[in-house]
Amino acid sequence: MAGLICRLQQGMIVTACIAVCSMFSGSAYAGFIISYDGNSIAAGGTGTLDVQISSDAADSMPDFLDSFSAHFRITPVGGAVPNGLQFANLQVDSQLGDPSYVLHDDSLGETFGGPLGLVSNFINSNDTYIGGDGTVTGTGIPLSITSGTSLLFQLNLDATLANLGDQFMVSLINDGSTEFLGPGFATISLNASSFDANTATAVPEPSSAVMFLVAALGLGVFRRRLVA
Repeated sequence: MAGLICRLQQGMIVTACIAVCSMFSGSAYAGFIISYDGNSIAAGGTGTLDVQISSDAADSMPDFLDSFSAHFRITPVGGAVPNGLQFANLQVDSQLGDPSYVLHDDSLGETFGGPLGLVSNFINSNDTYIGGDGTVTGTGIPLSITSGTSLLFQLNLDATLANLGDQFMVSLINDGSTEFLGPGFATISLNASSFDANTATAVPEPSSAVMFLVAALGLGVFRRRLVA
């Protein structure tokens, strides 16, 4: 399963960027590739996870994306607080209007103002999100190996209840709620790498990190004075 493991770790500021490295075969209709670009999630705070889409189809026979739905779920790892990381109740759909959004300028969500999906409970509070969109024209957006990566979702995450050190996986679920279609409702498969696990590191609130750094520097100065 494609996912994001969020680790809450004190004393480090890490910008987490996730990339799924895939070997492009260049063959047509080999499937869409789902990957991630995740901002750090502050313990006790909120953040976003960018979900991206690309295609490894040949330029001469691109994949045309006309509509999609995707099912994401948050799962605690080990002894993490079960509802420590949640999908925010209000998903603001900030990808709408972004020029990098895959359906930009031909989006039902942009035309009618969303929302695109629904947050619900599977096992833990707000651990499930299913969302999607489609084109207004019905002709689809061409994606190929040279199209690069486009924005698919900006998922809003809430780590208010998480403890430092907790880990979570945000996964794309391979079930009937995850579906990518071309014009005429033709099914387009997902590359197997779309369901690979990916990791990222979440960090303390910036003020906490700064205080930790100041304290560490002060301790170093104090030690040097003792040695002198």
